[in-house]
Amino acid sequence: MANSIASSSPSPIGRLPTELLLEIFATCWGPFAEMLLDAHPTLSFREELEHLAHLPLLNLAQTCSEWHGIIMSAPLLWSDIRLVNAIWSIPAELPKVAHLLELALARSNGSPLSVVLSDLEPQPSHFPILQLLTASSEQWKALDVCYDNALFDAFKSVRGRLPQLETLLIEYWGGESDLSALDCFSSVPELTTIEFYGSTRGLRTFPLAQLHTVTYLTVSMSQARDIGAVMSPLRNDACFSLELFLSQEDVAQISNLWLSPSRSNIGLLHIDLDLDKDIHPTVFDFERMVGAMFDSMTLPLLETLEVYVHFKDKILAIGEKLHWPCEQFLALSQRSSFDAHLCSLDIADVVITEAELIECLKALPSLENLSIADHRPEGVEVGGIGYNHLITDSLLAHLVILNGPDYFTHAPLVPWLRSFVARTMLQFTDLLYFAFVCTRVSDDLLEGEYFESVLLSLDDPPRELDRGVNAARVEELCAAGKLRLEVGLAEVDTENA
Repeated sequence: MANSIASSSPSPIGRLPTELLLEIFATCWGPFAEMLLDAHPTLSFREELEHLAHLPLLNLAQTCSEWHGIIMSAPLLWSDIRLVNAIWSIPAELPKVAHLLELALARSNGSPLSVVLSDLEPQPSHFPILQLLTASSEQWKALDVCYDNALFDAFKSVRGRLPQLETLLIEYWGGESDLSALDCFSSVPELTTIEFYGSTRGLRTFPLAQLHTVTYLTVSMSQARDIGAVMSPLRNDACFSLELFLSQEDVAQISNLWLSPSRSNIGLLHIDLDLDKDIHPTVFDFERMVGAMFDSMTLPLLETLEVYVHFKDKILAIGEKLHWPCEQFLALSQRSSFDAHLCSLDIADVVITEAELIECLKALPSLENLSIADHRPEGVEVGGIGYNHLITDSLLAHLVILNGPDYFTHAPLVPWLRSFVARTMLQFTDLLYFAFVCTRVSDDLLEGEYFESVLLSLDDPPRELDRGVNAARVEELCAAGKLRLEVGLAEVDTENA
């Protein structure tokens, strides 16, 4: 009798609610897909087929009939479709691909889908698969597609049938002379995020006014000349990222660079320059390039500005060229009233002198977050090419808030600063640094508010800071949750080192 009772009692895992089992099953599939793609960005045909079949889920479904039923009837587990690379490589296997796609779509049972479609030169044999896919367009929530005019015949049926699409990543290889292939994306009511690679004319065919996040990637400065026409229609709180992959030919034309003037109410501007390893440093003029961008813009509601630079094997020669266009930035700041609304500035990748930084900070009294850096290229001596010691006692002294009557004779820079992040050689007086962070914790901080300082050392290991006479005050503020301090090791950008 006891054995009968024991055998009929469910195991601990058998007593788990279905909702929890679904979460466990989802973690078995999601990380598998991510790890597979991270380890092998270009998968074999077999691996692509296993991905489309959701093989880990099928393996789990064979454990028992209960798990099989749960997995096969859980649409969210079948919500991502990937048709790329080698999946198209064996014509004789395309019927199998179509069958697996049909099964995955059936099991998704109308739930929102994330779709990736690329590396395809459409052939007649591909159209049955594409028709299956586009028939599910009303389920698409995210679409990542490498798109050109050749795909238009397959995609024209989705026009007006994208009610759930929120995120679109699109590489457009069609010509500028005929943008009609993009018409199928002209009516996308829920679209809020787009990442677009191609011409600005192509990007302008999308419903820009409704977008919250726009990333524009291009390999040509000539295509970026008209970027203002993309920025201007964006809504007030929009985030705009401009990522430029620059060649030797592009940077050689910087001296003649002119961008169309524009006014935009975006809230965040992210500029990312990626320089080809073949660029000769003597022709690269970062200050002129970014300065031309600043000269062309008026940004009356901007809250966050980030500027990043990536380059390969050129740091000794290009390091000195990454000079901040201080004059153009100050003109942009005045024109756009940054003093009233710019809250975050990240310029850790660029070279700026202490005098220039102080001048910029005087124009930014509303700044709350600041990210800056010392620059010391590997193998470069003090004062050498690309060397810039910015985080010094002199700069920290300007950032200390003095109390009493000295407050009015020595008004602090950026009085509302709440976050200070610095890649640094840690070559400053510790006493002055801790005076800076302690005086930044004001008595009127609200519940949950704090001042944060993050120092990322360029030396490994970073030296230990001496809190000295400020030790008790630092401990008190940290214990109260009003001060957060971190000293770590700066991550080495392998492209920039």
